Amino acid sequence: TVDAAGENCIAVSPGANAKAAPPPTLAGERLLVTQNEVPAAANAAAWRTAALSNVHVIHNAAPTADVSADALATVGTLVVNAHEFASIASAFGTATTADIAAASALAQAASKTIVVTLGGAGAIASQPDGSAIACAAPEVTVVDTTGAGDAFVGAFAVAMAEGMPLEVALSFSVTAASLACEANGAQASSPSRTAIEDALRGA
Repeated sequence: TVDAAGENCIAVSPGANAKAAPPPTLAGERLLVTQNEVPAAANAAAWRTAALSNVHVIHNAAPTADVSADALATVGTLVVNAHEFASIASAFGTATTADIAAASALAQAASKTIVVTLGGAGAIASQPDGSAIACAAPEVTVVDTTGAGDAFVGAFAVAMAEGMPLEVALSFSVTAASLACEANGAQASSPSRTAIEDALRGA
C-alpha cells in the first residue's frame, strides 16, 4: 500500500518464496544477489555455494530479520536501509545511526562493503578499509516509492558486475532508485538503463 506522501507500507505474503531453494552451483557466475524474502536457510546455503565458486555475494537485508555476524561472514556487500543498518550494526556491536562514520565502523568490523540507502537523501557506501563516500539523490516528483529499493539493488548489481568504481556504481544506483519513485508499481516503475544514463547526463 502507499500513503499520502507516496511512501510504501509493505504487506508480505510469502507464497512460493517460502519454498525457495538455493542453486546447486554458481560456477562461472560473477555475483549472487540475495534478500530476506526467502528463508534464511536458503540464503545461507546459497552463500556457501557462492563461496565455493568464489562468487561475490550482494545481500539486500530487506525486510529486516534477525541475523548474526557469523551468518554474514561470506557476504561481500551488504545493502541496507537505515532501519536494516541499525539491526545489523547491533549484531556487530557498532554504532547504529546510519551515517558515514557508522557505516565506516561497520564496514571495518564486518570486513565487507556496506551500502546504506537513505531515501531522498541518497546513499552512502563504505569499504572494509573504512573509506566512505556519499551520493545525493536527484530531485524527483515522488509518486510511489514501492520498488525503489529493488531498482537500487538491481542497478548496483549491474554496476558491480561491469566493474564500475564504487562511486560511479553508487550514483548509477541512486539515480535508478530515484527514477523508480516517479511511477506507480514495483516492477513497471523500474527504469530502463537508457533512462538511468540519460538522467545521469542531465538529458
